[in-house]
Amino acid sequence: MVSRNADNDQVVGFLCSTLTTADLVTEESMSTHEPEGKTICLHSVCVAPHARKQGIATELLKAWIQRLKQVNETNSFKKYNRIAILSRPGLVAFYENVGFRKLGVSKVVHGPEPWIDCILEL
Repeated sequence: MVSRNADNDQVVGFLCSTLTTADLVTEESMSTHEPEGKTICLHSVCVAPHARKQGIATELLKAWIQRLKQVNETNSFKKYNRIAILSRPGLVAFYENVGFRKLGVSKVVHGPEPWIDCILEL
């Protein structure tokens, strides 16, 4: 999903995700896509530097989450169970603000700083 500048149609933000059969983001799910998965791994929420601190990431996430809920409602079966993310500790409050729940320190290790598992049940 992308967010575009209304004036010039330039992309100012985007989300990147894959599906997994696991309940959380794992080392393996960071580099694979399992089409039959019911957990959406949100890998990136990116906003252009000049467009940050304007609520774009929040609105992009809210619109995306709403779209996923609509997909679940319009199918005869629940297509997606949850969205899972790995968050830096300083961004947990941002994700909680749009509905995610903090689970704790992730088993996934990338660099010296811990990652935090967060989920949003759909």
